[in-house]
Amino acid sequence: MFVKAMPGNYKTAIDEAVKNTGRNVTCLLTDAFFWFCADLAHDLHAKWVPLWTAGPHSILAHVSTDLIRETLGPDGVRENREIDFLTGFSGVKPSDLPEGVAEELEDPFSSMLHKMGAALPRDHLKGKRRKEEEEEEEGEGDYQKRCLQNAANMTVCPSDDRHVAVLAFPYGTHAAPLLNLVRRTAADAPEVIFSFFSTKKSNASVFAGLDEEQLFNIRPYDVHDGLPDNYVPSNALEPIGMFVKAMPGNYKTAIDEAVKNTGRNVTCLLTDAFFWFCADLAHDLHAKWVPLWTAGPHSILAHVSTDLIRETLGPDGVRENREIDFLTGFSGVKPSDLPEGVAEELEDPFSSMLHKMGAALPRATAVAINSFAAVHPPIAHELECKFQLLLNVGPFILTMPQSLPADEDGCLPWLNTQEEGSVVYISFGSVIMPPPHELAALAEALEETKYAFIWAFRGNPEKQLPQGPFFGDQSLNTATLEHVWGIGVGLENGVFTKEGTVKVLQSIMSSENGKVMRQKIVELKDSAMAAAGPEGDSTKNFRTFTDIVTASNYEIIHPQHHGHRAGFRSKIVGAFDAARTKFSRRHHNHKH
Repeated sequence: MFVKAMPGNYKTAIDEAVKNTGRNVTCLLTDAFFWFCADLAHDLHAKWVPLWTAGPHSILAHVSTDLIRETLGPDGVRENREIDFLTGFSGVKPSDLPEGVAEELEDPFSSMLHKMGAALPRDHLKGKRRKEEEEEEEGEGDYQKRCLQNAANMTVCPSDDRHVAVLAFPYGTHAAPLLNLVRRTAADAPEVIFSFFSTKKSNASVFAGLDEEQLFNIRPYDVHDGLPDNYVPSNALEPIGMFVKAMPGNYKTAIDEAVKNTGRNVTCLLTDAFFWFCADLAHDLHAKWVPLWTAGPHSILAHVSTDLIRETLGPDGVRENREIDFLTGFSGVKPSDLPEGVAEELEDPFSSMLHKMGAALPRATAVAINSFAAVHPPIAHELECKFQLLLNVGPFILTMPQSLPADEDGCLPWLNTQEEGSVVYISFGSVIMPPPHELAALAEALEETKYAFIWAFRGNPEKQLPQGPFFGDQSLNTATLEHVWGIGVGLENGVFTKEGTVKVLQSIMSSENGKVMRQKIVELKDSAMAAAGPEGDSTKNFRTFTDIVTASNYEIIHPQHHGHRAGFRSKIVGAFDAARTKFSRRHHNHKH
């Protein structure tokens, strides 16, 4: 009789509570029995979070009621056949199921449970957790296909307010990994719109050749590059400085356009970590800010600790190139190894941007890094103390593998003919190239040592490039590889000479020390593989990352409004861990 009185009895009491408190309901936290709350939450523009107080087998039985009835049929129920088609139900028979699951009953309680099973997939925090990994482990592929057909009458609670603005840095290899991260996230959240902002040239490059059907909820927008018409750069870094000067106005203009086009306000800023201004912009937009650092943990710690480094070293410490042993994980690192503008203040736009970035990152909702915690646990812990939430989601080469470009030069067949560990690989990245005389010294060293090599070379160096190959965090990476991890050797004075390069090549390729380095690299590789595995830390962090970026009705807590970062972190992690459910994105019809 109580079930028959629902939902009217609850609606009457809710109306009274709204009147007494003067507050509309923002969330329905209910017993899972109350199927009607799916519609009630929609009418109230509220979340619905049901609680199932029993075990997982019974709720799976109720959610799969239609599948069970259809697969068994009257004969299967009468013969009490084993329900071996449902995951985890081996040995279970219809007579073991809760009343009204295998056969439809007319009583109100059984009817309520059937409607509950159909309504639960509409809870507000509908999971975005990837199901593919579980299918591989548990062999659920066929079950999911059958379940999809039987769940056709189950609709997902609309969340058409979510709009993620993705702000990419268009130089170097920054935009491409951010887009790859967005593609993976967008695939798990098809109802969310992702507006991707970068320069026209950058967008043309990173979106080239991509399948438009897979990008149905990702929309590129061009931002002004800050360059005048018919501009000819005097050096490779000048356009970057001019672009930095154009920020943040160029991005704000493009974001306004995207909001107008989509009809959705921005709910999250997913950006390159460089963009310090997003701390204030997210506050103004009442949105989350989740920056991505595409490099390693050492360099981001250096930028976040810039003021500490300058104050502790002072002018004398910089001049004397004293070791930075006061910063966690920086033993053996000297000021000359740091990225430009960390140890000493520089006036150029790029260095100024990085300094402001270091000050702004602790205000982010979460900071994602292309790394894994085991690469240097003390630094990971240090960053966890400095950020609201640190999410190691790398290394991207494992967590987000991409198809390889065509091997037009036939390197791979040739490589397969070489002995293991016998080939030198040479690459200088996409921005900076050493001057010609250093390239010549490198070539002469290769010729003298007679080691086999593959050289990724991007054409002829332009005439006016900065002198030296080191840019950004490359010097710090060198110090880290050599002094911290012990898996590399730096060049003397950071310059290629024939004699110095021969010495380094022989040390790595032919000495006992080189063998030790290789073993350490294998250990790091194993740690990276574990982090990127199905239950690895990076995989779990990516789930949290996706939940935060795509969540709706998220309560923004800004750093200036709370005193304890650890408490804030636990609130975020706890909330989103509780929100995850096992739901495949294949339950969505992407075209709708």
